[in-house]
Amino acid sequence: MDAIKNFNIRRVFLLLKLNFMTNAKPFLWALVGYVGMLLLILTLAFLNKNYNQMMAITSSIFFMFIFGGIFTSFSFNNIHKSQHSFSFLTLPASSFEKFFVSWLLSSVIYIILFVLLSMLAIAMTNGIAYFTIGSKFDFPDMSYFISAAKYYMLINLIYLYGSAHFKKAQFILTSVFLGAFTVFLILASFFLFKYSITDIDVRETINFDVSVFIFNSILFKIVLGVILPCSLLVATYFRLKEKEV
Repeated sequence: MDAIKNFNIRRVFLLLKLNFMTNAKPFLWALVGYVGMLLLILTLAFLNKNYNQMMAITSSIFFMFIFGGIFTSFSFNNIHKSQHSFSFLTLPASSFEKFFVSWLLSSVIYIILFVLLSMLAIAMTNGIAYFTIGSKFDFPDMSYFISAAKYYMLINLIYLYGSAHFKKAQFILTSVFLGAFTVFLILASFFLFKYSITDIDVRETINFDVSVFIFNSILFKIVLGVILPCSLLVATYFRLKEKEV
C-alpha cells in the first residue's frame, strides 16, 4: 500500500488507458458530434455569406468551452454512484494519480484534440468555399487558440472541482456557481475600485476603463493566475481523497 502512495508514471499510463477504454465510445461520439456541429454552423454561415475567419475561431472556442465543461463535469461522476464508486476508489493507484489523470484528460489532452479538430473543421469549410465559389480564406491565427486555452485551464479546474463536489447535475450546478461568482467578482471589483476614489470629478470619468484597469492589474492576475487555480487544485484533490477514507 505504501508503494501505491508514491507517484508512478506506469500507473498513470495504465489509468489513461483504462479511461480511454471505458469512455472510448461516448468520447468518440462527442468528438464526431463536435466536428459535425461546427462544420454545419460554419457551412450555413458560408452559404448565408456571413462566414469569416473570426467567426470560425469564435465558434470553435465557444464550443471548446461548452463541451469542455460538460466533459470535465463527468470526471469524478463515479465516486457519487454507489454501484461504481467502490471500483473507482479501490483502483490500485494513489489519489493524486487519479486526480492527475482526470485533470490531464480534461485539460491538456482535451485542448490538443479540440484545437486539431477545430482546425480540421475550418479547413473543410475553407475547402467547401474554395471548390464552390473559388474563395480562399487565410488559416486561423493560432494565437487566438493559445489565449483561449489559458482561460480554459482555469474554467477546467472549476468544473473539475464541481465534478468532485456536487453529487448530481454537476455541469448545471457548477455553471450556475461560475456565473454567479463571475458577476459578483466583476461588480465587487468595479465598485471597490471606483468608490475608493475620493475625487468626484475623477470618479465620474471612470467608465469602462475601470474594468480594463482591473483585468490588467497585477493583483487580479495573481488571484486568477495563481491563488484561485492552486486553491481549486488542492480542494479537488482533498475532496477526492476524502472519498477514499
